[in-house]
Amino acid sequence: MVAPFSSLEIAPKGVALRTLPAKFSFTTINDYGAVVNHNYPQ
Repeated sequence: MVAPFSSLEIAPKGVALRTLPAKFSFTTINDYGAVVNHNYPQ
């Protein structure tokens, strides 16, 4: 299984990434990044 490193960098400590299902984050990688940026602003 390969995890998207881009999302890991966006998500704080990858918490949001582990919260969401792997398939969901994989299919909607672009939308996922936007959601993380909106819900978890750095």
